Amino acid sequence: MVHKRAIILIVVAIVVCCSALVIGLLSDDEDGVTVASREAILQDLPKGIDWQIASEILIDDYLLSSIYSPTKDGVAIFAPQKNGGYEYQSIHYANKGDIVIAHVITNQSYYDIFYLDQADLSYAEVIYTVDGQQLAPVQLDLVDAKICYHQAPSDDYRLDVRYYDRNGNIYQ
Repeated sequence: MVHKRAIILIVVAIVVCCSALVIGLLSDDEDGVTVASREAILQDLPKGIDWQIASEILIDDYLLSSIYSPTKDGVAIFAPQKNGGYEYQSIHYANKGDIVIAHVITNQSYYDIFYLDQADLSYAEVIYTVDGQQLAPVQLDLVDAKICYHQAPSDDYRLDVRYYDRNGNIYQ
Protein backbone atom coordinates (compact mmCIF):
# COMPACT_ATOMS: atom_id res chain seq x y z
CA MET A 1 0.00 0.00 0.00
CA VAL A 2 2.83 2.38 0.88
CA HIS A 3 4.56 1.49 -2.34
CA LYS A 4 1.47 2.44 -4.40
CA ARG A 5 1.26 5.83 -2.61
CA ALA A 6 4.88 6.55 -3.43
CA ILE A 7 4.30 5.73 -7.09
CA ILE A 8 1.16 7.88 -7.16
CA LEU A 9 3.02 10.79 -5.54
CA ILE A 10 5.85 10.48 -8.06
CA VAL A 11 3.40 10.40 -10.99
CA VAL A 12 1.53 13.42 -9.59
CA ALA A 13 4.82 15.29 -9.11
CA ILE A 14 5.87 14.53 -12.69
CA VAL A 15 2.48 15.67 -14.06
CA VAL A 16 2.65 18.91 -12.05
CA CYS A 17 6.22 19.63 -13.20
CA CYS A 18 5.36 18.91 -16.84
CA SER A 19 2.25 21.08 -16.63
CA ALA A 20 4.22 23.96 -15.13
CA LEU A 21 6.85 23.63 -17.86
CA VAL A 22 4.25 23.63 -20.65
CA ILE A 23 2.42 26.62 -19.16
CA GLY A 24 5.71 28.48 -18.75
CA LEU A 25 6.73 27.82 -22.34
CA LEU A 26 3.36 28.85 -23.71
CA SER A 27 3.21 32.06 -21.71
CA ASP A 28 6.74 33.05 -22.84
CA ASP A 29 5.63 32.98 -26.48
CA GLU A 30 4.06 36.42 -26.17
CA ASP A 31 5.95 38.16 -23.38
CA GLY A 32 7.53 40.61 -25.81
CA VAL A 33 11.09 39.81 -24.73
CA THR A 34 12.27 38.51 -28.12
CA VAL A 35 11.61 39.51 -31.72
CA ALA A 36 9.84 36.16 -32.20
CA SER A 37 7.51 36.84 -29.25
CA ARG A 38 6.71 40.34 -30.56
CA GLU A 39 5.95 38.86 -33.98
CA ALA A 40 3.64 36.36 -32.24
CA ILE A 41 1.86 39.29 -30.59
CA LEU A 42 1.41 40.95 -34.00
CA GLN A 43 0.04 37.70 -35.48
CA ASP A 44 -2.73 37.76 -32.86
CA LEU A 45 -4.03 41.16 -33.96
CA PRO A 46 -7.53 41.05 -35.42
CA LYS A 47 -6.58 42.43 -38.87
CA GLY A 48 -5.17 39.05 -39.92
CA ILE A 49 -2.06 40.49 -41.58
CA ASP A 50 1.05 38.30 -41.52
CA TRP A 51 3.47 40.84 -40.00
CA GLN A 52 7.22 40.33 -39.84
CA ILE A 53 9.63 42.64 -38.00
CA ALA A 54 12.39 44.16 -40.15
CA SER A 55 14.20 46.24 -37.52
CA GLU A 56 13.71 47.95 -34.18
CA ILE A 57 14.80 51.13 -32.40
CA LEU A 58 14.28 52.44 -28.86
CA ILE A 59 12.78 55.80 -27.90
CA ASP A 60 12.56 56.47 -24.15
CA ASP A 61 12.49 52.70 -23.49
CA TYR A 62 9.63 52.21 -25.96
CA LEU A 63 10.39 49.81 -28.79
CA LEU A 64 9.49 50.82 -32.34
CA SER A 65 9.42 47.97 -34.81
CA SER A 66 9.41 48.50 -38.56
CA ILE A 67 7.09 45.81 -39.86
CA TYR A 68 6.07 44.46 -43.24
CA SER A 69 3.75 42.02 -44.94
CA PRO A 70 3.33 41.15 -48.62
CA THR A 71 1.01 44.17 -49.12
CA LYS A 72 1.60 46.54 -46.17
CA ASP A 73 4.40 48.36 -44.35
CA GLY A 74 4.08 49.72 -40.84
CA VAL A 75 5.36 50.58 -37.41
CA ALA A 76 4.41 48.68 -34.26
CA ILE A 77 4.89 50.38 -30.91
CA PHE A 78 5.64 48.32 -27.81
CA ALA A 79 5.66 49.72 -24.25
CA PRO A 80 8.25 48.49 -21.73
CA GLN A 81 7.18 46.04 -19.00
CA LYS A 82 8.68 45.25 -15.60
CA ASN A 83 9.59 41.70 -16.73
CA GLY A 84 11.99 43.10 -19.33
CA GLY A 85 9.56 42.41 -22.14
CA TYR A 86 7.33 44.68 -24.15
CA GLU A 87 3.56 44.99 -24.37
CA TYR A 88 1.81 45.84 -27.63
CA GLN A 89 0.63 49.45 -27.61
CA SER A 90 -0.37 50.31 -31.18
CA ILE A 91 0.21 49.66 -34.85
CA HIS A 92 0.21 52.07 -37.77
CA TYR A 93 0.44 50.94 -41.37
CA ALA A 94 -0.03 51.91 -45.01
CA ASN A 95 0.03 50.22 -48.38
CA LYS A 96 3.42 48.93 -49.48
CA GLY A 97 5.57 51.83 -50.68
CA ASP A 98 3.63 54.57 -48.87
CA ILE A 99 5.02 56.62 -45.98
CA VAL A 100 3.81 55.45 -42.57
CA ILE A 101 3.24 58.17 -39.98
CA ALA A 102 2.70 57.19 -36.36
CA HIS A 103 2.58 58.99 -33.03
CA VAL A 104 3.75 57.80 -29.63
CA ILE A 105 3.69 59.31 -26.15
CA THR A 106 6.66 58.17 -24.06
CA ASN A 107 7.27 59.46 -20.56
CA GLN A 108 5.22 62.59 -21.24
CA SER A 109 6.99 63.31 -24.58
CA TYR A 110 5.03 63.22 -27.83
CA TYR A 111 6.89 61.91 -30.91
CA ASP A 112 6.05 61.65 -34.58
CA ILE A 113 7.39 58.46 -36.16
CA PHE A 114 8.04 58.09 -39.88
CA TYR A 115 8.81 54.99 -41.91
CA LEU A 116 9.24 54.30 -45.61
CA ASP A 117 10.54 51.04 -47.05
CA GLN A 118 12.40 52.16 -50.19
CA ALA A 119 15.92 51.40 -51.32
CA ASP A 120 18.79 53.91 -51.02
CA LEU A 121 17.01 56.48 -48.86
CA SER A 122 19.24 59.26 -47.57
CA TYR A 123 17.12 61.32 -45.18
CA ALA A 124 13.62 62.55 -44.39
CA GLU A 125 12.43 66.12 -44.20
CA VAL A 126 9.51 67.14 -41.99
CA ILE A 127 7.74 70.47 -42.28
CA TYR A 128 5.51 71.36 -39.34
CA THR A 129 2.77 73.99 -39.46
CA VAL A 130 1.71 75.33 -36.05
CA ASP A 131 -1.05 77.97 -35.69
CA GLY A 132 -0.95 78.58 -39.44
CA GLN A 133 2.80 79.28 -39.40
CA GLN A 134 5.13 76.97 -41.28
CA LEU A 135 8.20 76.13 -39.22
CA ALA A 136 11.66 75.63 -40.69
CA PRO A 137 12.08 72.17 -42.25
CA VAL A 138 13.60 69.52 -40.00
CA GLN A 139 16.04 67.09 -41.64
CA LEU A 140 16.07 63.64 -40.05
CA ASP A 141 18.76 61.05 -40.57
CA LEU A 142 17.50 57.54 -40.99
CA VAL A 143 18.31 55.78 -37.73
CA ASP A 144 17.72 52.17 -38.66
CA ALA A 145 15.96 50.65 -41.65
CA LYS A 146 14.29 53.90 -42.63
CA ILE A 147 12.59 54.67 -39.31
CA CYS A 148 13.04 58.21 -38.07
CA TYR A 149 11.33 60.30 -35.43
CA HIS A 150 11.02 63.83 -34.11
CA GLN A 151 9.49 65.33 -31.01
CA ALA A 152 6.21 67.03 -31.86
CA PRO A 153 6.33 70.85 -31.70
CA SER A 154 2.98 71.29 -29.93
CA ASP A 155 -0.37 69.65 -29.24
CA ASP A 156 -1.99 70.96 -32.42
CA TYR A 157 -0.11 70.99 -35.73
CA ARG A 158 -0.01 69.72 -39.28
CA LEU A 159 2.96 68.04 -40.84
CA ASP A 160 4.31 67.16 -44.25
CA VAL A 161 7.03 64.53 -44.58
CA ARG A 162 9.23 63.79 -47.58
CA TYR A 163 11.91 61.19 -47.99
CA TYR A 164 14.90 61.76 -50.27
CA ASP A 165 17.01 59.04 -51.82
CA ARG A 166 20.71 59.28 -52.66
CA ASN A 167 19.88 60.58 -56.16
CA GLY A 168 17.69 63.41 -54.86
CA ASN A 169 14.37 61.73 -55.77
CA ILE A 170 11.50 62.72 -53.47
CA TYR A 171 8.99 60.29 -51.95
CA GLN A 172 5.84 61.83 -50.45
